[in-house]
Amino acid sequence: LDFTGGVYDTIAGIVRCVDDTPKSLLEDPVRMLRAIRLAARHGFTMTKELRAGLRAYAPMLTNASSMRVTQEIRTLMHGGYSETTMKLFWHSTLMKVVFPTQYEFLVKRLPTAKTLTYELDSTFTTSKRDVDGGVSLFFNALKAYDDVVKSRGTAERHRERPVAEWLPPLAAAI
Repeated sequence: LDFTGGVYDTIAGIVRCVDDTPKSLLEDPVRMLRAIRLAARHGFTMTKELRAGLRAYAPMLTNASSMRVTQEIRTLMHGGYSETTMKLFWHSTLMKVVFPTQYEFLVKRLPTAKTLTYELDSTFTTSKRDVDGGVSLFFNALKAYDDVVKSRGTAERHRERPVAEWLPPLAAAI
């Protein structure tokens, strides 16, 4: 049984809170990082309510257990999808909380969110982009790291089957 519609959301590529979004994020702020991870890892889209909740409750992440936050960030940044993760951090304002030094570095050089997204897209499509102050170096380093993580063999890194492969047959049986 699927009382919350999670199977259908997964098939549709949607990330949402099972419970009321503000309540859920206030109960466990680490859920914000998990939402980013699901969206980045699987290419899912967060609901409007969840995106608004991330922006509104981002500062609450400082109240969460540092060990849990660190573990979730480690999982995020070592999964081979740090490019998408950084975009989602930037647009959700979580970057200001999670990576304050990098946030300040980027804000001084790229004052608008649109500029950052443009630079990210340009940096990841061409390595010859010259950006003031080392921004391209920062993002090229992320890209290189993602490439290394993705190139590891299955013995070094557990690779999951894409959700699109295993979920539809499972959902069809329901």
